[in-house]
Amino acid sequence: MRSGMSQYVEVEATENEDGETAEVTVQADDLVLVNFEVVSGDEDIDVEDLPPKDKRLLKQRNNWIYLGENEYLPGLNKQLIGCKLNDAKDVVIEFPEDFAVEPLRGKKLTYEFEIQRVRRLQLPELDDEFAKTQNCESMEELRDRVRQQLEEQINNQYEQDLNQAIIDKIVENVPEFKIGANTLRDARERVTPRLRSQNPKKEDEDNAAYEERLNALIEEEAVKEAREWIVIQNIINKNKIQPDFEKFYEYHQILSQYQELINARQGGGRSPMHDQRLQSQALQGAMLHALYRFLRQQMGLETEEETEQAAEEGEEKTDEEQEQSEQSE
Repeated sequence: MRSGMSQYVEVEATENEDGETAEVTVQADDLVLVNFEVVSGDEDIDVEDLPPKDKRLLKQRNNWIYLGENEYLPGLNKQLIGCKLNDAKDVVIEFPEDFAVEPLRGKKLTYEFEIQRVRRLQLPELDDEFAKTQNCESMEELRDRVRQQLEEQINNQYEQDLNQAIIDKIVENVPEFKIGANTLRDARERVTPRLRSQNPKKEDEDNAAYEERLNALIEEEAVKEAREWIVIQNIINKNKIQPDFEKFYEYHQILSQYQELINARQGGGRSPMHDQRLQSQALQGAMLHALYRFLRQQMGLETEEETEQAAEEGEEKTDEEQEQSEQSE
């Protein structure tokens, strides 16, 4: 096993001090290699008409199954946990009425499972040697870094949720207005990949019904996003909000590093078009950052960091004013 890394290792029978063999017992979160097949309950299932991927739910040999949160079959894990290595066990699986594979919905099948091998996650020792694999000198430094990262994640999520809640409330109170065809078209193009990924075709849904359902979702989300973006642009223009250029450089650096990773994997180079797109994305992020900060200030909802920053800026301004006063005297 590589130092500082965790991996699954084979669990084998061991002997205790008395020379007795300690059997291997399957535990939660183990990887188990199994043979299984249905032995009863499938009489009215037309197995030959099932797609290959669905047939694999009825019979397999030498298949690794992870006994984690997402079960391979409904109710399987609790029936395998506690079994011994090389055991053969009858397992009863009751498929729910909304199961993804239609021919199995509502069925009660009895399987025979054979436990061939067991692998278990072996965790590293949490010591200074492990910390060094994470580019820290000690576990104390690693704990401090992890704690800081968790706090930053919590603060960032809070800020994002707050920003969205403010925008949602503003847009909600704006009267209906006409959205230009080009603006709506651009919004559709932005939301379509995400919605298509988040809403796959259902098992019993034909292509026409799926596209109709997906297009309705796309239209609703596109209108919402277009309205939101028009309101945002109006607020920016009316209040003459300028982008936060410190954030612009930060975003641009992050986006550039990400693009370089993509180029390295694909074997391509940077182009003027890529640079222009990165600058545009970074500028948009910097503008939105300034907008959200402006709105939070207007509503008295600054984050803790912004409150501290404003206090520091106030102290600096006071010091400058005092210095100017002394010079004038």
